[in-house]
Amino acid sequence: MYGTSKKSVRDVAGKNMICILDVDEQGVQALKTTDLNPIFIFIKPPSIEELERRLRGRGTETEESFSKRMATVKTAMDYADTGAYDLVIG
Repeated sequence: MYGTSKKSVRDVAGKNMICILDVDEQGVQALKTTDLNPIFIFIKPPSIEELERRLRGRGTETEESFSKRMATVKTAMDYADTGAYDLVIG
């Protein structure tokens, strides 16, 4: 099994705190089927080219992890344009 349990999220909320999850499109779709009543926010880069420049500038990614990350950027940005998120910043 992989992921964060609903119990964990409820435990955080029960302490009067906000639980922030970093999820991909599949995570958003899964959370939409729960009773957790989440708010979905997508932080969009100015462009794919600018994201690439920033990531390369950090020097923290291997070429393999960079390639994987860039392969998912377009679909993530397209998904953000579908209205799936409550707020898109960028």
